[in-house]
Amino acid sequence: MRVNIIDTKIEIPRSLFPTICRHLRTSTFLNPRNMGGGRYGKDGREESWFSGVNMLELKKHLEADDLPAVLEEFGFEVSLQVSTGSIIDLMYDNKRGDEGILFDYIAQVLPRKHTVTWSDNDGDFYQWQISNKQLRTIDGVVTFPRPRSKKKRTK
Repeated sequence: MRVNIIDTKIEIPRSLFPTICRHLRTSTFLNPRNMGGGRYGKDGREESWFSGVNMLELKKHLEADDLPAVLEEFGFEVSLQVSTGSIIDLMYDNKRGDEGILFDYIAQVLPRKHTVTWSDNDGDFYQWQISNKQLRTIDGVVTFPRPRSKKKRTK
């Protein structure tokens, strides 16, 4: 299923990049059970990966505390504020992968409220609401409460 971001209210200060990357490195984020991309086992060794993510690049970006590059590895386009280097917007237009797991863990260290509103190719809408160090997903409903009033025509 293809999804895209239609609106964001997010700002992640550059000063939080090391904290977030450290959390992603040291929490259970990299546990193979979180990875929906697949598993491969050979010679008693098992490899796991997030959907569509180059795991070697991801680990390199996490070690470098490069949060924008981590997000890009998951398919996001990141807009940075020029003067501060803070993340001020996200874009995404891709098939659904493991981006929700990534943000479940990022939310655990974000101090303020943030929202990311999504739509999918079935016409459904949903919103990630990040607050109190948790990510909640809210399904959207499109309503049309009343028709527009017709303007009277003058002759």
